[in-house]
Amino acid sequence: MKKKLITPLAAMATMAMTLFGCASTTDTTDDAAAMDASQATDQPMASGSDTSVQPGLTDGVAADNANASYYDMFEDIDNTEQYTILDLARKNEHLSTFVKLVEAANLTTAFNAAGPLTVLMPTNEAFEELSREQYNYLIDPTNQIALAKVIQAHIIPSRVLSSQFNTTQRLETAEGQYVDVSVDNVGSLVTVGGATIVKPDVIASNGIIQVVNNVIIPEDVEVNDK
Repeated sequence: MKKKLITPLAAMATMAMTLFGCASTTDTTDDAAAMDASQATDQPMASGSDTSVQPGLTDGVAADNANASYYDMFEDIDNTEQYTILDLARKNEHLSTFVKLVEAANLTTAFNAAGPLTVLMPTNEAFEELSREQYNYLIDPTNQIALAKVIQAHIIPSRVLSSQFNTTQRLETAEGQYVDVSVDNVGSLVTVGGATIVKPDVIASNGIIQVVNNVIIPEDVEVNDK
């Protein structure tokens, strides 16, 4: 497997603080939007030829059906706003892989901190599109900082409803890079950084979960199959 060296941070605690360092900004997308074309754009991870799932990837959870609809996610919870983003994610089996990776990156406390945040949260099925080698790279303890960067790439440090996304935006993530936004003509299909929202606007006490169908990999994290 090819691994790209990534400059370590001083400590994971410092990384957790950096992750949400600008989370107290205003709840509008204006602070997150950026039109500087010179900034790098995150790309979704391409799946390799081997799409078998790493054992333990979804322990105790049936694999998501490829044609499953996620629209009814969290419908069994009367008031989602009583839970933090991570606690809310723990209540839905389709998001268990993302939760496990947050825990593996030692970012649990940061995810439960005050927001507001918007998390583009990939489903288990999105992670199953990764090859075994790609997933193994992310869960390797020696690549913990790379994993944290991948998680950060799914976080917008402000509160953004799906109706507030528009095609003219480029949004800065907590990882520090920029993602492009694409919205169809009727506004019903929103794609951010190559990940399409499949369940919009799940409101938590410290922000919003936008459930997405792809894993976003920042440009400074290279994960290859070989």
